[in-house]
Formats: sequence, structure tokens, C-alpha cells
Amino acid sequence: MRGGAATIALAALFLAAPLRAEPEAPPPNRWEPGLLPVINYDSNLGFGFGAIGVLARFEEGYDPYRFRIQGLFQMNVAVDEAGDASLPMHDDYVRIDAPGIFGDKLRIQAELFFNKLATMPYYGVGPRTAEAAFSDPELERSLRARRYHHYDRAIVGGRAFLRFTVLKLAAEGEDPRLEVYDGTQVSYVWREVYPGSKLVRDIAARREAGPKGDALRALLHTPETYPLIAKSFGLLWDDRDHEFAPSRGSFTEIGVRLSPGAIERLSHARLHVATRWFAPFFRDYLVFAHRAALDVLGGDAPVDELTQIGVLQSEDFGGSVTIRGVPLRRFGGRLKLLGQAELRGSFPWFEVLEQRLQIGVVAFVDAARVWADFDSTPALDEDFDRPPFTLGTGGGLRIRWADTFIMRADGAYSPTEDSTGIYVDVGHAF
Repeated sequence: MRGGAATIALAALFLAAPLRAEPEAPPPNRWEPGLLPVINYDSNLGFGFGAIGVLARFEEGYDPYRFRIQGLFQMNVAVDEAGDASLPMHDDYVRIDAPGIFGDKLRIQAELFFNKLATMPYYGVGPRTAEAAFSDPELERSLRARRYHHYDRAIVGGRAFLRFTVLKLAAEGEDPRLEVYDGTQVSYVWREVYPGSKLVRDIAARREAGPKGDALRALLHTPETYPLIAKSFGLLWDDRDHEFAPSRGSFTEIGVRLSPGAIERLSHARLHVATRWFAPFFRDYLVFAHRAALDVLGGDAPVDELTQIGVLQSEDFGGSVTIRGVPLRRFGGRLKLLGQAELRGSFPWFEVLEQRLQIGVVAFVDAARVWADFDSTPALDEDFDRPPFTLGTGGGLRIRWADTFIMRADGAYSPTEDSTGIYVDVGHAF
């Protein structure tokens, strides 16, 4: 799950020091450190707190930097319908990114991570799964009702990607290149299902004769514990003018992830094809951004994989990054289509306490379509009043600190789900 962090530290900077407009350009050889308290919010996960640290080294001849290290330690506090507080999420990682190795021929990206979510969502499989409706009194007095769409999952492990440049072109202000990547992930997963939950009911339904039982036996794989080993391969084309806040160019990925299945019936594969395009409307101050993605999952994948997309970077389907305004992991299946569009506006740079800052605003629309399996699997379609696609729309605020750190706050509404979302996170959605 993607970790997020935002902080009140920047607010303190605004209040503590006078502003200086139009700061000088930073020197090409420099350090950019940052250590901030985490104070974030996600309407699906509650309030997060902890700490995030970033250290980037910039040197001439290295794009976007010589190396960058980022670490996050975060826990979330949520209050349920009964007024009980809990710590549903724990998210820790250390990431290192080192481009420009061997004369700019190799880039290494590696991560060690631990994530635990006691409220991992499960609503069923397919585009028209029905969300169970419980009254407020039922939710207040019944733990089973509050946990009906949840289970508990923890994962620990590491991953590394080697990105090899096979073609690099010369272009002013950009660095167009074609890359191939080779990735490896080794992790271990623990899962606990809650009595009476939707997942328990679907696990039991796998034993039933008929189309629904057949479909669930093919799609739903829920071992309590298992190791996960995966290899990834792909192609990347990147001609963006900036990796963290692009205003022009594109980033296109064709990736495959293969997992042989360390235990029985977990051998699976994922194909991910995605492209992002950026075009300036008015210099760098008004930019149109678009992402389109196709994600295909084959084999006997664990249930968590049904609600994720991506190979180079895994993302949850729904929530703060993909379909904003739609509950986290609301829809799952083997085949997913995603389209996102943003209009990003930004104001000129200014300086506070010798730190370069930039404020921006964003308006966005997200759209997605999910298929449970490669056929129509009508036995899993439950709510025919809902459309087979989902939409989210909204807007937000961006604060950019130096070159590699962007904080965002988004508010979103889904007209197809009649649901809302509020997210405070790190980095652009795409």
C-alpha cells in the first residue's frame, strides 16, 4: 500500500518567517535534506502520525539527482461508528533511488517495507458488487457489522528494480530515454478473516455447486500465511521535463510480473500497460496531466492482488491515488481500465527560511472499469442498479518544497458511488 505523509511543519514556516519572492536558482551541486512529523488524513484510514525523512544529493551530470533516500514510520488512528479508537494501519519503509550509475546506464530503486492494515477492504469481486447497508444502531452495537467489509492483513519484505538505459536522446530541458527493468520482490503475508464478514461468506460460497461457486473457486484465493516471490520485467519510455512535477512530456510503461507460487494455487502473473502525458497550457503555471492504464491479472492470485494495479509501482484501486472519492479497494477483478485527468495550476516560487516553496491547485476527474474475470461472470454481479463503471471528481491543494517533495490535499466526490473522500498525502497522484 502506498504510504502517505503530510505535515504541519510547513505551516510553521509560513508563520515563523517573512516571505522572499522569486528565490535564486539552487546550486547544481547541493544536498536537500528534510525531516518532518507526519500528520496526514485519509477518509478510508483515519489520521496518520509518525515521521518522514528525505535526503537527496544533486550533482551536475545526474538526472534527477545523484541519489535520494526516503524513510517513513507511520501509524493511523481511526474512530469507528461505536466511538472506539483503534490503530488499524502501520506503514514503515526505507527507499533508496540511485540513478546515473555506470555512466548513466543503470538506475537502482530498492525498498524495505512493513505494512499492516486491520481494515483491509473486501466488497466482493466484479463491477457491480453490492455494499451491505447497516443502520447506525447496528454499527454502534455490532463489531461484526463494522467489520463486514474488512479483513486483517500484514506484509513484510523487500523489493528492488534495476533499470537499464538502452537508448538516450539529446533534448534541451528534457532527458528522453528508453529503459528496460528487472525487478525482484520477496515478502511474507499474514491474513486473518473476521467472523461473519463478506470475505468469510464468499470463502464458504466457493464450496457451493453452480456458476457462483465455480467463479469464486477460480478467483478467490485466501491462504492465512504465505511467502510471495515475484520477478518483474518491463519497458519504460520517459521524456518528462521533471520527474516529480512534470509540465511536459510522457512516461509510458509496459510491465509483466510473474510469481511462481511458493505454495499451492498461488502461481499468477500481471500485465500492466500505462501511459502518462503532460502538456503546458500557460508556461509551467497551468499544466494538463493525463494517465491511462490497462491492468490484467492471470492465474491464481491472492485476494489482495484483485484490488491492485501496477508492476513498477503497486497501487490500490480506489482511494487516494487512482479513483478518488471511491472507497479504498472498492472494486476488484482480473481486468481493470483506468483513466485520470488533472488540470494543475501553480504560482511562482517563493522562499521561507531559505527554503524554496511553491503553492499549486488541482482539479481532477478519475474514471475506471473493472471486470471480475475474462468472461462476464454474471454469477458475481449482484447490484444491477449501479453502473458497471465508476467515477470520481474533485480538487485539491499542492505544496512543493524544493525539487523532490510535494504534499497534496484532495477532496473528492464519486457520483456513481455517492461517496466522498478526503486525502492528505505525498506526491502527485500520478
